[in-house]
Amino acid sequence: MKQISRRDAMSRIGVSSAGLMIGVSELTRGNQVSAGAVGRAFAGQHQPRSLPFDPAKLNGLSEKLIRSHWENNYGGAVKALNAVEQRLAAMMKEKDLPPYMYGDLKREELVRTGSVVLHELYFGNLGGDPKPGSKVLDVIK
Repeated sequence: MKQISRRDAMSRIGVSSAGLMIGVSELTRGNQVSAGAVGRAFAGQHQPRSLPFDPAKLNGLSEKLIRSHWENNYGGAVKALNAVEQRLAAMMKEKDLPPYMYGDLKREELVRTGSVVLHELYFGNLGGDPKPGSKVLDVIK
């Protein structure tokens, strides 16, 4: 492995950081982002997925509980994600947008996206037969 002096490392880090800051600065001002790209990225058009099972046939959890969770919690997460993405699209059109405001909303988008994805995984793993299938049964044997 090639030895790099501390001075070389610091110099490379400084040049890389400067290039990154220039790129971020240009993006936040909207100079390198076309209107079409912004529209696709922050469309805010997510739709809730339907339940992949019949909640009335679910053992151990009531149909009312599952439907309420799907409508209120998951549906609310999808609506919130759409609202955040639409606000991000509007913010990208502002020339004097402070980067910290954009960063705050991007963090909120991450939180909302995580909530939507985790709810989809949760509902996708509910239901079905609780007995192990063929491959799992073979491994258990």
